[in-house]
Amino acid sequence: MIYHRREIERIAHIAFQAVQERSGRLCSVDKVDVLSSSVLWRKVFTELAGQYPKVQLTHMYVDNAVMQLVRNPRQFDVLVTENTFGDILTDEMAMVCGSLDTLPSASLGARGEQTFGLYEPSGGSAPDIADKGIANPIAQILSMAMMLRFSLREIAAADAVEYAVRSVISDGFRTKDLATGAANERIVTTAEMRGAIAAALMRCLFSSLTSGLASSLSAGVLALSYTIFVQTINLLPSFSPFGALIFVRLRLCGNDFRVLTLHDGK
Repeated sequence: MIYHRREIERIAHIAFQAVQERSGRLCSVDKVDVLSSSVLWRKVFTELAGQYPKVQLTHMYVDNAVMQLVRNPRQFDVLVTENTFGDILTDEMAMVCGSLDTLPSASLGARGEQTFGLYEPSGGSAPDIADKGIANPIAQILSMAMMLRFSLREIAAADAVEYAVRSVISDGFRTKDLATGAANERIVTTAEMRGAIAAALMRCLFSSLTSGLASSLSAGVLALSYTIFVQTINLLPSFSPFGALIFVRLRLCGNDFRVLTLHDGK
């Protein structure tokens, strides 16, 4: 396993900048007692920490991180690690959260005023359950929230989408993969889950409008919400459990963006 300093520095800056918008706690996961690549990894992170005095950086061996995520995941805010460890920890957190289909993902370029990113669910396309109405759309929707946060810099909109998802989960809505048999659960289809989240999102947005907080939400956010959750633009045959591919062009933040997402279509 070989890493170059420039690669580690790029990832480190993205992690430090991301955590500054959150709690300020960053945990770097490595295996410095065994892997020579981890020695350089930890050295670079320790050096760069001086550029981010408001960030609290800690280090943890990956084997301990695996245990701690099961024991008490709330002790962490942002974890940063290399690709192999990241794949392992992601699958573990899928089970901690209940399903891989609850986890969004983003492949980000250099952070800046406009950060390029590829956003997708961690679980992939799952063609074996296409058209059955049982797929969990939460990871897809939260991937959109990450796009709003990191590429479009619509922080309030991202918060609203994430709040809508939490609200629906708290109200007991579950797709089949999340069901536990609890008395307050309501088992729903892909379309019903998406519709419930869309309704919660619109309630959140209109609540902001009526409470005089609309200045933090751009008009484009309403257009984006409507387009992704309500309007169907079928360009390709159904190939995934989420349905047809839609490709829309929206004008947000004064710039022209092409937004790629998946729509249930049912």
